[in-house]
Amino acid sequence: MTDAGEACSAFNCEGCCTDDGRCVDGLSTLACGSSGNRCVECSSPAMCGETGVGGGTCEMCNPFNCDGCCDETDTCRSGTDDLACGHAGRACTACEGVALCDPRGTGGGICR
Repeated sequence: MTDAGEACSAFNCEGCCTDDGRCVDGLSTLACGSSGNRCVECSSPAMCGETGVGGGTCEMCNPFNCDGCCDETDTCRSGTDDLACGHAGRACTACEGVALCDPRGTGGGICR
């Protein structure tokens, strides 16, 4: 039930409705959704990303939901590992030769 005691629905919930009728923000990977629809659990490696109008939607790793880098399984990595270096949701790369992954202040890293 919502705070007003009404059943959770599109009329009173911008996020999603849990199985027990509660309205939640819908931004959790375990309870993702919007527009008063039933919350869903995002299947790994998908993450719950904001829709911009309230609530979220399950989506794969991309520049909008990952400050680090996206590995080959579409999982967001920190991007600061020498074998998985990158930033801004781009594909992770392995630093070659003597290059090391240099962390950036805004997330992820760059091979240098």
